[in-house]
Amino acid sequence: MVENHIGDQRKVIFSFLVFALSIYLNFAGFGSLLCLQTSINIEDGVGAASSTAAYATSTIFGLVITPLLLLKFESKYVLVGCTITYLLYVLANYFPESYVLIPVGILMGIGEATMWPVMFVYVVHYAKQFASFGTKDTAAVITRFTGYFFFAYQLSETTGNLLSYAILYAGKTITVNEGNSTMNPAVNLSVCGANDCQYPNVTNANLNQYVPQSKSVLYAMIGVMAFLILVAIGIMLCLVPKISLENHDNNNELELCPTESNLISNNGEKEVTKTKESNLQFTKKTLKAAMKQLLDPRQLLITPITLYSGLYMSFMFAEMPRSYSSCMLGVTQSGLCLAISHTCSAITSHFGCKLASKIGRTIPLIAAFFIDIGIYTFLLFWIPTSSTTWLVYVIFAVVGSMDGVWQPQSNDIHAAHFPENQDMAFVIWSLWTTLGIAIQYGWSTSLCVYVKIYIQIGLLCFSMLCYGIAEFRIRKIRRKTHEPSSQITI
Repeated sequence: MVENHIGDQRKVIFSFLVFALSIYLNFAGFGSLLCLQTSINIEDGVGAASSTAAYATSTIFGLVITPLLLLKFESKYVLVGCTITYLLYVLANYFPESYVLIPVGILMGIGEATMWPVMFVYVVHYAKQFASFGTKDTAAVITRFTGYFFFAYQLSETTGNLLSYAILYAGKTITVNEGNSTMNPAVNLSVCGANDCQYPNVTNANLNQYVPQSKSVLYAMIGVMAFLILVAIGIMLCLVPKISLENHDNNNELELCPTESNLISNNGEKEVTKTKESNLQFTKKTLKAAMKQLLDPRQLLITPITLYSGLYMSFMFAEMPRSYSSCMLGVTQSGLCLAISHTCSAITSHFGCKLASKIGRTIPLIAAFFIDIGIYTFLLFWIPTSSTTWLVYVIFAVVGSMDGVWQPQSNDIHAAHFPENQDMAFVIWSLWTTLGIAIQYGWSTSLCVYVKIYIQIGLLCFSMLCYGIAEFRIRKIRRKTHEPSSQITI
């Protein structure tokens, strides 16, 4: 019996690894290009505008379209459809005009709104399958699988950014050897970092710091990234299994997908009418369930930390590549800086979730809080010089490490605080995270970097205060119900 369970666990692990590989390839292609949007498409703020449109759309559609897609369609095909929207966004960079990138960005936003919840439906599915063949607590297994998933995700970003670095660096070398490069005067570092305000005259004067000088090199990079996503789609179609959403509660308001018997009718018109009415009812019920989740006191207390996670993530892959790596070192170094950042994030995510599954998440979050305050203080008061630009690599490493704490732990908080309604909890987690990303891109061209840093410091302090209250309340409830401590990892 034990050997059978070991064999079953190995099958679950293999299936999970295949799923993780498809996600790895998808985000290796998409993530690296997204990180360069505020650099390669800096002119007229097209890159920031398209990303803002994408994540603003993701926030809006996440409330209605995401639950509808998750419960009306097979999770596997939802996953594939979302990945196709990423592919279209990558290909749109061949024509970086606002009338191309922004509409495709909106389409990608719809895919983004659904991609993250459906990925975590798969993660929880595999974790519960694995736990069912062993003796470990399900909540601890979910935390560990979440760490594995974020490790694969961050590693994909590392791979993609190393590829972009290799292509752009090789392209720069070829351009220089052919004598086609344009030499720039020394960059004024005083307009970089915290003092980057994206004034048009400053941006135009330093344009070669942000945009590759050879278009053919840029096109080659886009082609490689698109190929990676195509391979991911192939793996999803051929090897990722179909799964069905688990309904934890028979009274769950999201159990509204009409069964086949509900739609059988002798009259074609009546059948269509009933389907439309059912969809309308489903949408209303979904909105009601989403609003109930949004206004739940438990959700309100963990919303700030989720919003902060989105802002922090976007700060790392939108503001820092432009303000620090591109401005100080040149766009060819952005991929290397981001690869360092995501590698540190992957390592922290993997070992941090393992640690959190044993000692709880509170201590890692407190440590991340103090480290973030320290790095923000350094960024505000650091005066870069030509001899200290190497510190940019260190900054990316530290920020990436902390991102490896905020992302998985903010997600795991939702799973732990809402064990009875994890599907909707993941939707709301995705909503607030993407809203944070949209906000960061939205004010990217309007605010100086130092203003954004002050805002993030304020939100970080407020987030930790609310999180402390949330944990105090959940412990108090647990004591009243005499719930074993192993059921909720804190």
